[in-house]
Amino acid sequence: MQPRTRVGALEWNERERAWDVPCLRDGRRERLFARRVVLATGIDGSGAWQIPELVRAALPERLYAHTRADIDFAALSGKRVAVLGAGASAFDNAATALEHGARAVRLFFRRKRLVDVNPYRWAEFVGFLHHLGDLPDEDKWRFILQITRMGQLPPTDTYARAKEHPGFHLHPGSSWKSVALRGDVIVITTESGVFEVDFVVVGTGFTTDLALRPELSGVEPYIARWQDRYAPAEGERHEDLLRHPYLGPHFEFTERAPGTAPYVRHLYNYTFGCLASLGFGGASISGMKYSIPRLVSGITGSLFEEDRAAHFESLASYAEKEF
Repeated sequence: MQPRTRVGALEWNERERAWDVPCLRDGRRERLFARRVVLATGIDGSGAWQIPELVRAALPERLYAHTRADIDFAALSGKRVAVLGAGASAFDNAATALEHGARAVRLFFRRKRLVDVNPYRWAEFVGFLHHLGDLPDEDKWRFILQITRMGQLPPTDTYARAKEHPGFHLHPGSSWKSVALRGDVIVITTESGVFEVDFVVVGTGFTTDLALRPELSGVEPYIARWQDRYAPAEGERHEDLLRHPYLGPHFEFTERAPGTAPYVRHLYNYTFGCLASLGFGGASISGMKYSIPRLVSGITGSLFEEDRAAHFESLASYAEKEF
């Protein structure tokens, strides 16, 4: 284990038959060689956290923050806050702002009503968690698309925590059309009306795009996405899912064009980007029970296959006498 270490762009070293892993640790640069590399970089590990362009273009950075940021909630005391999004983190940040004295918090989301059915709870059974990755592509797509369309809801206690404040306001069916700054006041025009606030919290999650990952900058063009392998039926397109990496059965990347970069199979994506290929494997605690053995089996199996000649020589020369 190496804490306080940042990894740079991975490169395949053909002479070493291994990944060249540049590391920066406490200001000191070093290179490691690894025959297999597992990317376990979290929920945004196949893309980046997303802030809508209409927010970034209209506001200085001091007037907005993503829910994942280290927000100074004490500074929001007495302020009017707008939260964009209706997931767990959006409600968490809304409640925290109110608990720190925000005058009012308005939470905006596109759906006509708040999601109150949890498809992720439905998925908590061995068939789905263990075997989604064994299904044909058409079935994988159908299941994951349905879960994505059903959406996510905040935990019941998180919802109650926000709702207990009189200054909390829900605004369903309120996509943002524009954001403008007039003096120090933020003016937000939505489908349901025009609102003035002092600060914006963005809870719109992340976008999937391997091109945004600096550690993959040298190999990203050679990695297959779902859009390279699967054409959804009419009415079943989902642009973010189509950008998900098209993974093999053990979380390994696959080549976009066969024969151009066979070494990408020695790089494993154990992040939320596995969703379309292998379900909740790298994205949920429940899924880890089944996905970690799948990942480990793939790594040990590929190493044994690669080293089979050496293993046979070891077997042929084995002479440890038992008695």
